[in-house]
Amino acid sequence: MTEERHGAEHPGRLASLYTRATTALAAREWESALFVLEEIAMVDPEYRDTADLAAQAWREVRLVEAYNRGTAALKAGDLEGALGYLNAVVTQRPDFRDAGQKLRAAQQQARLSEFYRRGLTLYTQGRWDEAIEAFGMVIAVEPSYRHALDMLEDSREQLKLANMYRSAMDMIESDDWDGAADMLRSIQGQSPGYRDAGTQLREVERMRALYRL
Repeated sequence: MTEERHGAEHPGRLASLYTRATTALAAREWESALFVLEEIAMVDPEYRDTADLAAQAWREVRLVEAYNRGTAALKAGDLEGALGYLNAVVTQRPDFRDAGQKLRAAQQQARLSEFYRRGLTLYTQGRWDEAIEAFGMVIAVEPSYRHALDMLEDSREQLKLANMYRSAMDMIESDDWDGAADMLRSIQGQSPGYRDAGTQLREVERMRALYRL
C-alpha cells in the first residue's frame, strides 16, 4: 500500500496532524510545527498547504537561529558576527523581536571601536590633535569605553608637551637662552626623559654661560 493511499484511508489522522501543525505555528513553536508537517509530508506531500507552511516554518527557524547567533556575538564582543547575523534578520523581518535595536547597538559599538582604533593609531603617530578628536568622539558617546578617557587625557598631555618643546626650540633659534632653559626645565619636570629635552637643556645652559662671559 502506497503512502498516498495510506493517507487517503486516514483523512482524520491527517486533519488532526494539520490542526496540530497550525496550532504550533500560531504559537510560534516553529520546530514543533516542522516536526508535525514532516509527518504529514511522509503520508501526503501535497496535503492542503503543508508545503507552504513548512517553508514558512523553516524561514522562522532560520530567523530565530540568526537572531540567537547575532545576540550571542554581540554579547561576546564579536561585532562583525553580530552585524552580519542581525543585519540578515532585519533585512528579512524589520520588526523581528528587538533585532533592529540590537543591530543599532552593534553598529554603534562598531563605530566606537573604529574611532578608538583610529585614536590609538594617531596617538602612536604623534598626531595629538587628531587623537584628541578621535578619543573625544568616543567619550561623548560612551564615557566608560575601554581606556578612551585615559588615552584622551594622555593625548592632551602629550600635545601640551609637544607645544612646550616647540616653543623651547623657537626660543633657541632666537637666542632666548633664559626662556628656553625655563621651558626645558618645565618639560623635564612634567615628563623626565621627554625626547632630547635634557640634552637641549645642557646645551642651552652652556650657550647661556658663553653669552654671559
